[in-house]
Amino acid sequence: MKTFILVIALLLGSNLNGQTVFRLDSLHQYSYMPDETLNNRELYTYDIGGHKETNLLKLSFFVATWDSINQFNKNYNSNNDITQSISQAWDPVMGWLDTGRDTYTYTASNNVDVHSNSIYADPDWLLFSENHFDYDGLGNEIENIFKQLDFMTMMLENSTRYTYGYTVMLRDYWISQFWQAGMWENDEKTDYTYNTNGDVILQEDRTWQTVDWSDPFKQLISTYDTNDQLEEILEQLGSPGNWVNSFLSLFTFTSGNLTEILSQEWNSGTPGWDNLGRILFTYDVDNNATEQIFQSWEPIGMVWENFLRIVNFWFPEDTLSVTFLSEDITTHMYPNPTSDYINIDFKNETSTGFRAMLYDINGKQINQMHLAKGIRTFKMPLHNTNSGMYFLHLNNGAIKQVYKIIKE
Repeated sequence: MKTFILVIALLLGSNLNGQTVFRLDSLHQYSYMPDETLNNRELYTYDIGGHKETNLLKLSFFVATWDSINQFNKNYNSNNDITQSISQAWDPVMGWLDTGRDTYTYTASNNVDVHSNSIYADPDWLLFSENHFDYDGLGNEIENIFKQLDFMTMMLENSTRYTYGYTVMLRDYWISQFWQAGMWENDEKTDYTYNTNGDVILQEDRTWQTVDWSDPFKQLISTYDTNDQLEEILEQLGSPGNWVNSFLSLFTFTSGNLTEILSQEWNSGTPGWDNLGRILFTYDVDNNATEQIFQSWEPIGMVWENFLRIVNFWFPEDTLSVTFLSEDITTHMYPNPTSDYINIDFKNETSTGFRAMLYDINGKQINQMHLAKGIRTFKMPLHNTNSGMYFLHLNNGAIKQVYKIIKE
């Protein structure tokens, strides 16, 4: 199943964005107990002009309110590469408390040189682990040494090393080693075979046997369709000449987008494949992945049962180009997400009239209201709009504010 999950991550990473640059605004996670319940949210914040989130806030629904759980504050260099990420946990009394910090340095070729992880030990940071990377002349990663804090010596000690071999840009193998008695000991090795398109068609896993590598104990066989899209990954256990089916992952694409991953487990008693789980994907018109539904197979009723749904809300990059000409002019905007309406409370009575304009993510105006001078609050109805993301613009000619609204 590890391979199945990894492939999901790789395929999603290559299919999330359409031709227009979109950024993830928020993520909603629903579970089934047994009914669908929205219980987790992730909110993403970007600096004006930034291409990656500078804050990731995670919230959980408890009783009748959304409670902050943790957040990640991130910094980037001029190449838009992350340099620091500080994780914080929310304490209702103390507020945000530092818990961890990841820092990154880069080589002259803009590859990660050192990734350091620290934990917060009041009143300072304690370096807990580091990854040191090395590359060949083509920029391929050839070594990753992981060091971890020894609480006896309070120094970083070697723990694990990964080495990689290549033919030009294609990885031939990777080897994992562990540190023991002052030297590196071989542990496992994975070999790769490719087709003429550069796609992996065979992955073989081996273990170290004192003086040499064993025959493969596991193999993954991948096949592709005529469009070079992944069709299936077959996992087999055993040894050459005696392979036994284990897991099968089947992939379905529609118009180039991954729309289903079906996982099955081999039943030697039947013999045949039994359904195990599947993930269904939907996309918007810009090919952004908007929903993933995770299901498990219920063999008695012979039906698929939902256990998790993730909904992604995207917004186009150019919506971040708004110039704010004053400090925030409101105190509160609620509820958000909403199902029927959004309330806007001003800090003070407005000294001028305002226009409130509601747009969808494609820039189409959905609604417009004229706000009189001297008001403190107003309500914008959304009950006639579809579910999705909208942008509320407040403008009096001198002051312009834009707010993102999620309609459930």
